[in-house]
Amino acid sequence: MKYFLILSLTLLISACSSSPDNLGEQAAAQSKAYEQISKQYEKGEDIVKDGEKETSKGRKLIEEGRKNIQKGDALLLNGNFQIQQSRKNYAATTGEAAPSLVPTDIKAESKALKTVIEDWQDGVDDVKKGNKLIKNGNEKIRKGEAKIRAGNKKIDHGKDMIRRAETKYKNRKSFL
Repeated sequence: MKYFLILSLTLLISACSSSPDNLGEQAAAQSKAYEQISKQYEKGEDIVKDGEKETSKGRKLIEEGRKNIQKGDALLLNGNFQIQQSRKNYAATTGEAAPSLVPTDIKAESKALKTVIEDWQDGVDDVKKGNKLIKNGNEKIRKGEAKIRAGNKKIDHGKDMIRRAETKYKNRKSFL
């Protein structure tokens, strides 16, 4: 019985000496939890800002792409017109010219054909440039749309992190 009394007394003393966390330890734990919530919230805000920048870049690319397409369409229209006119001028020049043995007549015909050829080539060049601009514009639009999708994903992810941080904060606050 004596041993039992000594053992019980020892256990009682050791139980009393190991008190639960004191106020300072509890405050430190809460502070650490709030710090984690704050970091999550800030990270969410940063992700949202990054996503907004990316969607802005995407919109600019789409705008540039549309401008390229407009310029390309104008060049195609102009180029095709030049080609049609050049074909008509070529037919008119070669169809009206009778075989001539006088070099000055051939020289005049040659100058007229040179102008037709230059205009025709300008039209062909404009069509090539126009097609290239349209292709480039469509590529910019595709990239811009992809950037907007990626940016929106980041915005959604960041907002989700912010919501979770706010929920954690509200839940922690209610326990105080």
